[in-house]
Amino acid sequence: MRLVIPFHNVKMDVFEKGIESLRSQTFGFENIELIVVIHNCAPEYRTGVHEMLDGLDHVIVMELDNDRHTPSSPRNAGLAVASGDYVGFLDADDCYTPGCIETVLESIKRNCAQIAVFRRADPAGGEMSTENYNDSALKTKDAKRPECPGAGYLRRTYR
Repeated sequence: MRLVIPFHNVKMDVFEKGIESLRSQTFGFENIELIVVIHNCAPEYRTGVHEMLDGLDHVIVMELDNDRHTPSSPRNAGLAVASGDYVGFLDADDCYTPGCIETVLESIKRNCAQIAVFRRADPAGGEMSTENYNDSALKTKDAKRPECPGAGYLRRTYR
């Protein structure tokens, strides 16, 4: 499982909470190849990310400076180096609940889905909402996608 995090000047305490949410995954933090793409950041943020993550065997920290000011550019840069069967994305200011990755992977496999889009868990302790899409559903105009901050995306890759 590969996870790409685009990072742009996020407060380090907020980013650290996201990393801690990955460390507490029931799937196992060591089973996640983490690709953090530091994008157009001030020097203090670059230093903070490197201090937090350098030395971890399963973490790749990349730096990307360009004239693009959207998260798509660092997501694509991370995706270009990602390998393996599954790739996901997490914004640098978001977190996953402890069973998130395991639940979504099980859902993908159970439903033979190509893509899973999921919403943030209900803070009151309710179930995580998942929606699965296969290739034909993605090509329709009716494919519903959750629009909520912290939504996640996980895709089966074929390389």
